[in-house]
Amino acid sequence: MPALPHRLSGLTLAIAGYGHIGRRTALKAKAMGMTVLAYNRSDKSKQMQEDGVIPVTLEEAFINGDLVSLHLAASPDTRHIVDARVLSLMKKGSYLINTSRGSLLDEKALAGAVKKGTIAGALLDVVENEPFTAESPLYGVPQIIVTPHISYATEESFVKLKQEAAENLVALMKGDRRGRLTM
Repeated sequence: MPALPHRLSGLTLAIAGYGHIGRRTALKAKAMGMTVLAYNRSDKSKQMQEDGVIPVTLEEAFINGDLVSLHLAASPDTRHIVDARVLSLMKKGSYLINTSRGSLLDEKALAGAVKKGTIAGALLDVVENEPFTAESPLYGVPQIIVTPHISYATEESFVKLKQEAAENLVALMKGDRRGRLTM
């Protein structure tokens, strides 16, 4: 019999990156009864506390999260921010989730951590080198699930995307150069 999934209520979700998407993820997790910890590169502790989220360091997020979800922007400073050292901090049985940018993650270190049992697995909607090929160190590791950066792909999201593109075009024609996308 395959292992049963865990109930989310009572688990701790650690979020690395408390921007728009990280915050929305936190609020949804709170609604499901999860304890939410969050790290952000700039100080957002007041917003986090107002949201009922516990501000932590990056290391504390990885030490305490049952699930760690990445929501950081890609930059030279965040390239491979999740490396062997950071992965070694995670609880045995925890999972890493990356739906933001593939460059945040040292894939060789992740594959090693999962194969050694340091963590239970990973759910990745992005990888560093696309397209994903058999040459990737993640390829063939059964506890690592890789999807082709389509977690947003629903009928409703495509309708909303088209609507917002039209609204942005109208705004641009009126001289408003601040496009927005809220998917």
